[in-house]
Amino acid sequence: MTRRISLHWWLTALVLFGTGTVAAAERAAVHVPASVEVNSDRFSLGDMASVDTADRDLGARLEALSIGSAPLVGQERLINREYVELRLRQGGFEAAAVALHMPERVAVHRGQVRVDAAEMEALVVQFIRERHPFGALTTIREVAVPAEVLLPKGARQCVIDGPDLGTPSRTLPLQLTFLVNGQPARRLNAIVRLEIIHEVVVAARPISRHQPIGPEDLTTRRLDLAELPADVFLRPEDVVGHWAQTGIGAGRALRKAQVEIPPVVREGDRVLIIAERSGLRVTALGEVRDAARPGEHVPVLNLDSNKTVVARVVDSRTVRVEF
Repeated sequence: MTRRISLHWWLTALVLFGTGTVAAAERAAVHVPASVEVNSDRFSLGDMASVDTADRDLGARLEALSIGSAPLVGQERLINREYVELRLRQGGFEAAAVALHMPERVAVHRGQVRVDAAEMEALVVQFIRERHPFGALTTIREVAVPAEVLLPKGARQCVIDGPDLGTPSRTLPLQLTFLVNGQPARRLNAIVRLEIIHEVVVAARPISRHQPIGPEDLTTRRLDLAELPADVFLRPEDVVGHWAQTGIGAGRALRKAQVEIPPVVREGDRVLIIAERSGLRVTALGEVRDAARPGEHVPVLNLDSNKTVVARVVDSRTVRVEF
């Protein structure tokens, strides 16, 4: 009777303690497929494997175990079993506690998306319409971009930079920078060819050198700004009152470099000299010694003191001494 009881106890103990020992030896199973896609610059065991365990803390620590750097888009990194076992040991995981199920080699590649030419062209067109000062008047003749670009998977943004858009140009070079998760991923160039039709001020008749320009001397014509110098006038009222620095033929577009505001004072003109400081105002009669325009400085003889001072032209009758 005693032997039966002892044998029964021994069998029961073997089952109980033996089962407990096996459970402790293999507390987690890690399954790694032959090919893995990752979507960040660095990846962990959880990015390349599934972890089966009833121990949540153990599972979380296994999934967070760093494996290494991800390959670049379009490239592949081979991870062998020996390397993963090494990383497990370095992470403090005992070999008996983790059952690793993986091939001898695993191919790791970076998840990628393709951005085709049509999408890039749409981004450029939107940029021109929103940012170009002549956006609504601009005809986009051609957008030259690469056929496609490969980007890592993630939150994507495109930043477009280019030259000063205030200067009309037939050819506009742009740089497209794609950001993925807020980090620069790829830069590429685009060329845009434009046509910008706008009313331009032209001479209605020949204009002589130093001839004051009036409304009757001007007209407008619809021309392509991209083919003209950047300093052409777009409104006749911006030219009236100027004079020509050189002769301008009929039908020619007027440029800012060709005209200037005529002098409002000339040598020998009598003007009022005004000097002010700390609430004190002094005036005197003066005689201008040179031609000058509003805002320019000119020597003026003070007729009361017979001394010459340098004054800023206010208008045709007034100059101001600044001190």
